Amino acid sequence: MSARSMRGERGARSRRVTMRRTISARRFSSRTGASSDPWLLTINAPPAVEIAAFAGLIQMIASALLVPRRSLCYNGHSKRFEEADVTIGTMHIILIRHGQTAWNAGAGEERFRGRTDLPLDETGQAQARALAARLQDEPIRAIYSSPLARAQQTVAPLAVALGLPVVAHDGLLDINYGDWQGLTHAEARSADPNLYHLWRTAPGRVRFPGGEGLNDVQTRLLALLDELAARYPAETVALVGHQIVNKVLICTLLGLDLDQIWRIGQDTAAINRFQLGDDGWHVLSLNHCPTT
Repeated sequence: MSARSMRGERGARSRRVTMRRTISARRFSSRTGASSDPWLLTINAPPAVEIAAFAGLIQMIASALLVPRRSLCYNGHSKRFEEADVTIGTMHIILIRHGQTAWNAGAGEERFRGRTDLPLDETGQAQARALAARLQDEPIRAIYSSPLARAQQTVAPLAVALGLPVVAHDGLLDINYGDWQGLTHAEARSADPNLYHLWRTAPGRVRFPGGEGLNDVQTRLLALLDELAARYPAETVALVGHQIVNKVLICTLLGLDLDQIWRIGQDTAAINRFQLGDDGWHVLSLNHCPTT
């Protein structure tokens, strides 16, 4: 191939990449209109975030800076906030993961939890109390939680402290692992080595037999975000979810591919904070765990 042909091919590839980025940047833009300016992402790493993991996340977020103002990437599809008079600039999301259970305890063998309705163990109950102590002075207007017991029990002390009801929302339900639910990782690997490998390397491509894929989880979460934007456009809302659910929501807010979920830490009882400004979502903290 001649030098001119090679330059032409490189230019064509560059145009194709640019086009894909332009298309993928049109998700969840404000009805007030998107700008060509990039997001301003503000990140204050809490002490609980490990430096190495946070550095990896910084690299991912750098790619999201191509996303226009007021935009959230979502697999190349576009959706708008439908509230014309939404006040942009003060909406906060406090995203919480449920506390520890027997199926994700360090002393036990981790299992695919999914829709199994597990209660908190003693450590998880202590985490719930610490969470309430940490957040009881926050100006939280509403609390939404997965209907599962481990999420409801995690947020119960906080709800009592704030005097707020807990809205059980199916959008925050854990992913449906289908046939894998209740299996240990060793059992899942033995049952289907290829699917297990894909789950660990390209999770966005996996649909669990008899269950869901990450895109299904994301669709549920986007419906929830629409609801929150309409009801609480300028207030603070607490959401209580699960490890995979929270990772998918974080990827969605930052415009990241769902294959990146393993690069985001999400410990039990973790607190994550996001603010929606007129230049997009700001990350205020990630994976901060209150002291029990």
